[in-house]
Amino acid sequence: MDNTEKLIEPTTAQLINEELLNACIHCGLCLPACPTYLATGRELESPRGRIYLLNLWQHDKASFSPRMAEHLDSCLGCYGCQTACPSGVKYEAIFNQAKIQINTRTPIWSKLPKYLAFKWLLPNENLLQNFGKILKIWQTSGSQNIIHSLLSRLNSLYRLPLAVEMQRWLSLLPEIPEHKQLPRLVLGTGKQTNIVQFFKGCVMDVMYNQVNIDSLELIKQSSQLVAVPNQTCCGALACHSGEKELAKQLAKSNIENYSATEGPIVATASGCTAMLKTYPELFSGDDPWHERARAFSARVQDLPEFLAQNQLNSPSGSYISDNAKPITIAYHAACHLAHAQGIRTEPKQLLENFAQAVNNLTGQQTITLVPLIEEEYCCGSAGIYNLGHPDLSEKILLRKVEQIKMSGADIIVTTNPGCILQIQAGIGAQRLNVQVLHLATLMAKAYLKSF
Repeated sequence: MDNTEKLIEPTTAQLINEELLNACIHCGLCLPACPTYLATGRELESPRGRIYLLNLWQHDKASFSPRMAEHLDSCLGCYGCQTACPSGVKYEAIFNQAKIQINTRTPIWSKLPKYLAFKWLLPNENLLQNFGKILKIWQTSGSQNIIHSLLSRLNSLYRLPLAVEMQRWLSLLPEIPEHKQLPRLVLGTGKQTNIVQFFKGCVMDVMYNQVNIDSLELIKQSSQLVAVPNQTCCGALACHSGEKELAKQLAKSNIENYSATEGPIVATASGCTAMLKTYPELFSGDDPWHERARAFSARVQDLPEFLAQNQLNSPSGSYISDNAKPITIAYHAACHLAHAQGIRTEPKQLLENFAQAVNNLTGQQTITLVPLIEEEYCCGSAGIYNLGHPDLSEKILLRKVEQIKMSGADIIVTTNPGCILQIQAGIGAQRLNVQVLHLATLMAKAYLKSF
């Protein structure tokens, strides 16, 4: 092999933990659980194939070429393989280390926009909210519809790559809500004395502000006090893009912000929660921040995890309209809830309790829960994966939309904003009459407001 092809000297290439790679026995049981493998049928687009490539590079048998980086970067990071693996391969750790290698080889002009967004936009609450206001004005003015129509016309005539990408991005943009500032302190109605700390997220609070408001109201039913302390971006997007140092900076800020607080830290976006729970992995064992991160992460809970452990007040009949019509609901398990956190039964139990409560109040089968085939199969969102790998993301999404059509559900419930965005785009493209709601939004309809 010509050493001039190599992008790093072999003597310094041992940067992926060998024990992590050697844990894979190449049995192939991860293949049916890998969305990119199912979408392409290519071995190198599977967890087993990617680990094989990394082993070749580690042992100086292949260069870390752009083609290899492409195979590695095509991974969604859904960790379905981690759930399926009988050998307990920690693919998440491999994925994060590989992303660092990819990032170091990405041209600065290519990664600069993302870096600036991760460093300056997402952590800056005022800047992000103002950006959301601009998007809101743009949407309400009708400009979005005009541009969308123009792009559709251009694509039908010329199929311009840039126009195709812009149209795809527009399809992923939700209707930006009127932003309401979350209160710093919410008095609860329950009997518990514990204080609950709320993590509102960055994109979550701008694009799905009402979800946070509903979540606060649900949490306060089982707590005397809910606080919303100063906080910043969780760092998930930075970490999954290989910007580990930036992710560590954001983690330190959040750890510091919550250090003077007590009680569980509850987040509404499963992608955020998964990242908050893995803060200790950002720091070496001898780093003082490792222990602080461990103490912080031990307090973190996803919203359904918290609600399932705490009794909600019984919904009042006044919350359900008299003319409620039968509705079928299916549950899509967000990857970072099911695979990354291992939380599976809690959301389903909450949905069952919700359905029973509504049916009891209406005196009829108003809510029917239906199964979603491959409910833990990734939707293809994966943070900003749908922007960086649009074609592959769309193939994966089509499989999810077909599953939704087969379920016959009127409402799809999930717990992550990226999933909501992606599935809404897929449903909209096929003009299906299906709503996509966050679990908190659905539960609020019975416990807090009219259905």
